[in-house]
Amino acid sequence: MRKWINLLLILIVAGSLLPAKQAQAASAVRISDKNLVISSDVIVTGKVIAIESRWDKGRGNIYTDITISLSQTIKGEIKSQILVIEQLGGQVEDKQVWLTGSPEFSVNEEVLLFLKANDEGVLHSAHMAMGKFSISKQTGEETIISSNLLGKSNHNLEEYLANIKKLVTATSQTSLGNLQIKTIPVGYIPGNGEQLDNFKLSSARFFNPDSSGMVSFVVNSTASPVAGGANTEVNNAITAWNTSGSRLRLVNGGASSICGAKTDQQSVISFSGCNPDTMDPPMGGQGIVSTVMLVINTRDFRIINGVKFNQIIEADIVYNNALNNILGSSKDLEELITHDLGIAFGLDNSSSDPNEQDPTLLESIMYFQPHLDKRGARLNTDDQMGVNRLYPFITPVQVNATTLPTGVFNVAYSAQVSASNGTPPFTFAVTKGQVPTGLDLNSLGLIAGIPTKVESQSFDVTVTDQANFKATRTFQLSTTSLPPRISLITNPRVSYNSNSMVTITGFNFSTVTDVRVTQGRLLAFRATNDNTLVIGLAGPGTTGVLTDITIVNPGGMISIPSAVLYDGPALKSAQAAKVRVRNAKGNFINQKAIIVKGNGLTLNQQIRVNGSMVNLTPARSDNDDIVYFGVLKGAVPSKGDFNVTVFDPGLNSESNGVKGKRLNDK
Repeated sequence: MRKWINLLLILIVAGSLLPAKQAQAASAVRISDKNLVISSDVIVTGKVIAIESRWDKGRGNIYTDITISLSQTIKGEIKSQILVIEQLGGQVEDKQVWLTGSPEFSVNEEVLLFLKANDEGVLHSAHMAMGKFSISKQTGEETIISSNLLGKSNHNLEEYLANIKKLVTATSQTSLGNLQIKTIPVGYIPGNGEQLDNFKLSSARFFNPDSSGMVSFVVNSTASPVAGGANTEVNNAITAWNTSGSRLRLVNGGASSICGAKTDQQSVISFSGCNPDTMDPPMGGQGIVSTVMLVINTRDFRIINGVKFNQIIEADIVYNNALNNILGSSKDLEELITHDLGIAFGLDNSSSDPNEQDPTLLESIMYFQPHLDKRGARLNTDDQMGVNRLYPFITPVQVNATTLPTGVFNVAYSAQVSASNGTPPFTFAVTKGQVPTGLDLNSLGLIAGIPTKVESQSFDVTVTDQANFKATRTFQLSTTSLPPRISLITNPRVSYNSNSMVTITGFNFSTVTDVRVTQGRLLAFRATNDNTLVIGLAGPGTTGVLTDITIVNPGGMISIPSAVLYDGPALKSAQAAKVRVRNAKGNFINQKAIIVKGNGLTLNQQIRVNGSMVNLTPARSDNDDIVYFGVLKGAVPSKGDFNVTVFDPGLNSESNGVKGKRLNDK
């Protein structure tokens, strides 16, 4: 039986979750040093000095350019001291693309690289991680470390390189033909991409099963190695995981022509090998059998059983056409699909030890070497424990429903939003809309402050628990005001025939929405502060009229009957004549005067003749008329018409004018 290596994403050992330490998760037939040398176009040693990811619009994917400062070239002709290789995958902003089985790189790492050119002459690590070796110093001597896909082991650098050089000399084959090697990939511009410290995978899982959602995989059956397009094998693998007791639910999304290993928001199982960047052709039956391309949202995360996971938003399983002879057995393919689905939704090996002594780990479908014993999609207790810990039945956090009490303008407010289930402590935030003006929601869910506006607001509150699970609920919160109260009307007497201002003092005036009067006409109103309201009134045209005033705000209303008197002089007639009035001693005497008849006449008003104020003394006659007596000569014209008006200085209002009758000496 061939030696198989199959490593997964997130290490689950005996059913326990641990952060991923390696990400060489791909099915492979171990390649020999000789075949690795033969299938490589270039072999170099050097130091990683830069890692830069970029989005390639033309190819619809993320690629990472890894810059190597060369130490020596063992195979191929590289004239530059700097070589840039290109690997499918990487990270741009909050999106990460990773092909399981890809080589990991870190800045300042010393490496030995077996490189293969694509159709454009751009180099990449041959056979994914199997073409990359790390060089380090251990116990005083330089050591070369192979990848997990080759069965990780340490070798003396000098001895290993000597052996590689002998193989290069002995195997002079080249597949380049007339193809020219490019030392810099097409489309790479230094500094334009996202600079990274390393090229490796984040721990990740799907999030939709947490809310009872399904994970769907469509199937591209082109070049399927078995009859029926592998649908039976896919369905059996899905059933095995769906009946393992976890919350995970996989579904066969049906047939598709989509190629795997393309970022298109659709998870696919593909046999077509239609993406030439994915896997190199095998060499002598050795090489990569399958890989899983993961598209990960690194912005969001959840903590499951103490392990932090980013979100898988797409997972493509791709099988290498050139190894269909291996995949042609239905039950063996079923085992591989079951295993690769485990990779796709976040599992890692039960064990990577080729000499594993624990029979439970050894017989797990997630053991790093496929058994290829026609077992098909058979899970054991370790597989079931792993998927149940990765996708447990948990009650997600939720924001509790509550009716928020109404706030009151200018009055301190406090209300609590709460959550349940999930993993405390909880953090709350407004994620849509806003709370009423003057209020804030703090991270503990307390809405507090002093409302400064009467309004009604709808807003979403999102709670995040300690495991970074989130839930959202929409709330409605209104603010109102206390009913208005009146303490004093400063100007209760206003002009009946002109515009006047009235000042009202009291409480809760800032939120007044309406002022009503029963007589006259309201011109305008304005609250200068919460205790002062100024209103403009237009008189009704009739003196001696009282009006009620009603003030309204969202909290209620108040009415003051007969609050304001529309007053002022309204003349009916004026006559210059002798009239009987009391003198200073209280005796009645006959006196020349202007006798004024009308409504709203008082002794503090001033008489005007032809628009000019005259120096006459007001008094009341025995008929209760107002008389203005004194020296009339000069006050009243000796002949001709004259006009009489009365001015009220308190109201700043002048009466209508009437034609004065001439002095009667009889």
